[in-house]
Amino acid sequence: MGTVGISTKLFEEARQDFSDCINRWQQKNGERQELLETLDEKRRNYEQRANDFEFDRALLVLGRGDYASLVDEYGKVHQAFEERKRDVKRSGSLTKSQFKRHSAITRPSGRNT
Repeated sequence: MGTVGISTKLFEEARQDFSDCINRWQQKNGERQELLETLDEKRRNYEQRANDFEFDRALLVLGRGDYASLVDEYGKVHQAFEERKRDVKRSGSLTKSQFKRHSAITRPSGRNT
């Protein structure tokens, strides 16, 4: 499943989860305060998944047009960033050389000054 398929699935799951939470909140008048925090968390998750979904769709469209090379560069930089993030998670911190590599990789091209 590609990035778009994953974002679509996550968006749909978040939408359903948020809708279910709203329905529980509407049905339980006496317990609304307790559900408020849960509802707020579901809303934040839903908004993030909607943003991710929209971004992935935009990348698809832009990747087919005049901005294809920019989208490709973004994909490479993002992949490198995710790899570095996993490195940090595994080791707990970045070494100086990892930090330099990370900084060089995530810096947009043409800005290596």
